[in-house]
Amino acid sequence: MLKKIVVFFVCLVFGTVLAAGAQAAEAKKITLRLVTPFAKNSPEHEGLWIFVGEVQKKLGDRIEIKYLGGSEVMPAFQQFEMMGKGAFDIGDLPGNYAENFVALAPTLHLSRLKPWEERSSGVYDILRQEFEKKLNLVYMGKHAGKGYLYQLYGNFEVKTLQDFKGKTLRVAPVNVPHVKALGAGTTSIPPGEIYTAMERKTVDGFGWPTLGVVVAGWAQVTKYRYDPGFYPVGMGVFINGDAWKKIPKDLQDELSKIMQDSEKAAYDKLGELVVKETQGIQEKGMKILTLPDAEAKRFVDLAFDEAWKDVIKKDAQLGQKMKDLTAPKN
Repeated sequence: MLKKIVVFFVCLVFGTVLAAGAQAAEAKKITLRLVTPFAKNSPEHEGLWIFVGEVQKKLGDRIEIKYLGGSEVMPAFQQFEMMGKGAFDIGDLPGNYAENFVALAPTLHLSRLKPWEERSSGVYDILRQEFEKKLNLVYMGKHAGKGYLYQLYGNFEVKTLQDFKGKTLRVAPVNVPHVKALGAGTTSIPPGEIYTAMERKTVDGFGWPTLGVVVAGWAQVTKYRYDPGFYPVGMGVFINGDAWKKIPKDLQDELSKIMQDSEKAAYDKLGELVVKETQGIQEKGMKILTLPDAEAKRFVDLAFDEAWKDVIKKDAQLGQKMKDLTAPKN
């Protein structure tokens, strides 16, 4: 009997130690609260989920990224500021949403370099410094994709840039300088109203990235996609600066490495989705109108020139430096 009692107490003590160890490990696990500007399954966040998946796979015993939701949790245009204030810890956002705080933020879509080229050229370091200084955010990097670009769509034929004059396009703020320079009018309506606006002909066209037109149903009421696209879509992953400082150095290094790896994986994955989307809109009856070479160059140059003017106006020295650093390499 005595032997059984001793064994019982040994097991009890051992179990208690194990439970205490498990609780201690759980207590040390870092939770990063994630909010996104778009719905969870939006193509814009494809790269984010590659990153999150790898974090869970490689660091899941020490870090948890807890998804809280999208714009229903926090309005999209407030997310940069509120993330910097600690309302949540990690976000996946387009740079133009931060242009009122960080003059260089539009570089995320104005850069002609691939994400890993931005790291080797010094572009990444400048952006990291600016976001940390002005918004208390650590810029981890960005996800882009081959052929994943901002585009214009419409129900009128285009052979030259003159054909845009007098038209009315539904656009996001990122498109406004370009569309105005084309001589078209702009209007801002929620994405959910684009279908009705096109169907009722209250707008002649709209601006949207390469991905998302098929799933939104807009191909049913839109005749053309106008090629070429122009700005690369670049979604940046950011972490609140105070939350970042609480992460041990070895985990910071691991997260940075996972981010860099996910940039390349996302670039390929998004490129595949662009090919499928292009096939998809054509199957739905949309045609791709490609501008002649000379007009295409004018179209793209106009988009970048107008956007960089605004950046340089806000920060002449760094703006011009970033424009030069991110220009296409011959």
